[in-house]
Amino acid sequence: PIFNFKLLKDAKYVIGNYAAMVTYFTTTIAITVLSLHLQYILDVEEIVVSFILLIAPIIMIWTSDFSGRLSNRIDSRLISGVAMMFICVSSVLFFFVDFISFNFIFVACALQGIGNGLFSAPNNKYVLTLVDEEDLPDASSVLSTSKDLGRILSAGIFTVILSIFIGGQQLGLDHIDHLFIQSANLMMFICLLLNLSAAILLFYSKFRYDYAPNENTV
Repeated sequence: PIFNFKLLKDAKYVIGNYAAMVTYFTTTIAITVLSLHLQYILDVEEIVVSFILLIAPIIMIWTSDFSGRLSNRIDSRLISGVAMMFICVSSVLFFFVDFISFNFIFVACALQGIGNGLFSAPNNKYVLTLVDEEDLPDASSVLSTSKDLGRILSAGIFTVILSIFIGGQQLGLDHIDHLFIQSANLMMFICLLLNLSAAILLFYSKFRYDYAPNENTV
């Protein structure tokens, strides 16, 4: 087999990989939706859009080092769960991007950067410390696949949604703008539901399995 499926017997391991998939799912589509919205709906110049999109990764870089050190003192699942809540709030703001002021777009990007920065290092540590040393290569490959799957699913689902709402019509026309907004809202609503589910599962993993040491697998 390509993957060691025995690793998937550990519910905590599955939850960690699911959270990673959801994070990359949301990040990929949020950048796409925001970029298209700024260019086609708000008519913002491309150079300005590029600087706005840089806010999240720059903040993520600053936050990642802090979250890595913090995971040595606080349970990684708690940090990852809190990080998912930041991403949830950013998803809500992106959902209402057509109704909020331009300044709140910067806030949404900053929250997404904080959430991703807080999430990545602790969740990676959490997932990879659940397996034995000889299983680390398999565990790492599954984690990477989960992240890539999140990217692919988000792009695929958004493409399907756009094809349903817009079809072969071109963006930018007055009668198309509201269809794109509806498509983006639906996609961000899906992201919000996935983020909430991942956050709940991470907190559940902490408080359920830590108090049931003999039930670590399902």
